[in-house]
Amino acid sequence: MRRLWIGLVLIAALLITGHRDAAAMDIRQGDQCVIPVNETVHGDLFALCRTLNIKGHVEGNVFAAATDAEITGTVDGDVYLAAGQLDA
Repeated sequence: MRRLWIGLVLIAALLITGHRDAAAMDIRQGDQCVIPVNETVHGDLFALCRTLNIKGHVEGNVFAAATDAEITGTVDGDVYLAAGQLDA
């Protein structure tokens, strides 16, 4: 039930921002979600993970829910994040 609620919040955030290009997005979910240093996400990143680690490049917005998050890479857009702890 909790995952459903978080998913609905992420979808609502997408609709609020007025994003129209649904094809330019990347969805990650699971225990560990990692964007390595040599990876570029073209478009928005949607993540539902226990641990989120963005070391690479996101060319859009980040919509995420995680227990722990670390963003040391580059995000060209905005970051919408619900996390217990964030290291940036």
